[in-house]
Amino acid sequence: GGIFIEKSQALDPGGNESVRGPELVISHSAVDRNRAGLRGGGVFAWESSISMTGGVSIQLNYAFYDGGGLFIYKSPAQMDGVLISANEAEVSGGGFLMELCHVVLQDTRLIGNYVKSGGGGIRAKGGELTMRGCTIEGCFVLEGSGGGVFLSDAAMNASHSALSGCHSESDGGGIYAIDATFDLTMVVVHNSRSSGNGGAVSVQSSSMSMTGGAYTGNTAGGSGGGIHCKGSIAQITEVTIGQGIAEDGAGAGVENCTLDMTQVECGSTTVHNSTLRENSASHNGAAVADACSDRPHLLRLQEVSVTSNTVADSGSVFFEELHPSADVLMDGLKFERNGLGNIYWIVQKGFEERGVVCTGCTSDGPLYMTQFVASVVYQDGGVARSPISSNSGQVVEPALTFQVHDYYGNLVKAPTGRTLAVYPSILAVDGVSRSSRSGQVCAASPAGSAACGTTRPRPRDQFPDR
Repeated sequence: GGIFIEKSQALDPGGNESVRGPELVISHSAVDRNRAGLRGGGVFAWESSISMTGGVSIQLNYAFYDGGGLFIYKSPAQMDGVLISANEAEVSGGGFLMELCHVVLQDTRLIGNYVKSGGGGIRAKGGELTMRGCTIEGCFVLEGSGGGVFLSDAAMNASHSALSGCHSESDGGGIYAIDATFDLTMVVVHNSRSSGNGGAVSVQSSSMSMTGGAYTGNTAGGSGGGIHCKGSIAQITEVTIGQGIAEDGAGAGVENCTLDMTQVECGSTTVHNSTLRENSASHNGAAVADACSDRPHLLRLQEVSVTSNTVADSGSVFFEELHPSADVLMDGLKFERNGLGNIYWIVQKGFEERGVVCTGCTSDGPLYMTQFVASVVYQDGGVARSPISSNSGQVVEPALTFQVHDYYGNLVKAPTGRTLAVYPSILAVDGVSRSSRSGQVCAASPAGSAACGTTRPRPRDQFPDR
């Protein structure tokens, strides 16, 4: 029953249902195989309202510009139990494009939609998108970002929904957001891929909250196989980020810097009671890569399990060139079975007042590790600010004080009234010496002091400026 229209043709705007006016109601119908010269291959709605319920399908429609399946402008829309599949747009919104309106999706599926520029499944420009119990699967962006969803100047609330097998040739294989606000509750993003940053999710200049859910098996050609966060505020609680693959930060890539503002305010990222596991990076930071070196920012990790992450070069958690006003706060982290050390910290531009703090952390191996300078934390009055706990829970204090050189060979000095506590290449845990990695040339002294010779770091081009 209902409406079935097949293979209709329209120059503009909508190939099938073009609505200007009060309301469009569709139920138990199929809107298939239509074409639009500009927008809305299947449905075009302009300053009206849309309600779709009861087995509606929108499939195999095409728009030369935006909204392969639907184009929705200033039109509140509700879709319950709708299938939006195999639609195509040349520019944005393969499944549908929404602009300046509130769209609510309930138990709706977007499968195999395709677009060239942005938002393989959904493109949201302004307005608000609500998703409950929805699936976005196999959506694809040929040249742009947001394989599943692309948000700009928009808000999104998604709960108990899943994105899988989505792909973008730029950033955000699953979700890409810029100047947006969104909350994800019990959302799963799996097996998605981006050629740029953020295999599952990429956010820029946005505010993001994640509670529960899992981001697993995602791949990025750049940073953040699971999540890439740049210039944003992110709160991540009780989330699993695992089995990601990326150049840097296979679990999460963090670049909390905004470089184009006169009054610069970097973002902050908090990860709480979550799991980073089985991620693999070819360069830096299998679990987390923090690459904000020239602006203040905050990265906070609390009660996080970092397990079985592997990296070719540098640490399961990686921090590079920390800004003097950067805070990296770690509390109650548990490191297990990670390759090449756990926290990798490059002091390239001189050591400053702020830096890495890890309290109540446990590790089955050396906690800190570096290839060409000693890993440094402050020591006040002989008590380490960042203790290492062994398998038995015993806190291991730093035994030696070193003279440390930065990347450029300059002597690094502690602030007045403080000393530098250094964890060298050989660290005693439970009386057993463990080597973090060969290549360090720090000479230990029984008297409790030593000097690091000036090491020759790898060529600078292997650590390019971010």
